[in-house]
Amino acid sequence: MRYIRSENLKYKRSFSRKLIFVVPIITAFVAVIFGGIRNFQAQTIYWWYTFLLPGTVAIYCSLSEKKEKSVRYHTFYTLSIDLENAWYARVLVIAWYMLLTGIILVLPAVSMKIWAPAICQISNGKLLLGSICIVVMSLWQIPILLFFNKRIGILLPLIINCMLPLAISPLSNTDLWFLIPYSWVSKSMKSIIGLDVNGTMTTVSSKDSLDFTIGLLLSVLLFIITVIITAKKFREVEG
Repeated sequence: MRYIRSENLKYKRSFSRKLIFVVPIITAFVAVIFGGIRNFQAQTIYWWYTFLLPGTVAIYCSLSEKKEKSVRYHTFYTLSIDLENAWYARVLVIAWYMLLTGIILVLPAVSMKIWAPAICQISNGKLLLGSICIVVMSLWQIPILLFFNKRIGILLPLIINCMLPLAISPLSNTDLWFLIPYSWVSKSMKSIIGLDVNGTMTTVSSKDSLDFTIGLLLSVLLFIITVIITAKKFREVEG
C-alpha cells in the first residue's frame, strides 16, 4: 500500500487529476456532434472505447513517465525499494484514475433519465456496467504503454494507441476478432448494452454473451501477463 500511496502523491496538483473531468467533457461534446441528443448515450460509450479511452490511457502513461523522469529515477533506486512493486503501483494508480474517468464520463448519459427519459436507449445500470467493463478490459494497455514510453518515448505510442482501435474496427466483425485485443471491448459492448461495433444499437443474441465472456477472460489474462513481464523487465533494466 505504501507504494500506491507514494505513487498517488505524485499526481497531486497535476494535470492527470484534471483529466478525470476534462475527458468526460470532451466525450460529451463528441457524442453530441456525431450522434445528437437522441443517440447521445450510445455515442458516449462508442467514442469512449474507440478513440478517447486509448488516447486517455496513453496520456496518463506519458504523464506518469514524465513525472518519474522529473524526479530522476536513480535518486529513488538508491533507496531500499522493490522495483517490481513500484511498477505495480504505477499501473494500479493509472488504472484507478481510468476507472474514475470512466464513471464520471457516463454521468451525463445516465442523467438523461431525468431530463430526456423519452429518448433513453440504454438503462443506467447497463451504462455504468459498460463503462466499467471498458476500463477493466483495457487495463492491458497500461503496462504496455508505460514500457514503451520508457523505451521509445511518448509520441509514437500515443499515436499508435489512438489510431489502431479505429483502423482495425472492421476486423471486430470477423471470426478472428478474439486474436485482436482492441476488438474485445467492442464485441463485449454488444452483449452488455446492445451497441454494435459500428456504433449503432442492435439486438443481442446468446452468442454475444459468449463473446463477452471470452473477451473479458482474454483481457484479464493479457493484463496479468503484461504487467508481470513489464515489471520484471523494469527491475532488470533499472535495478
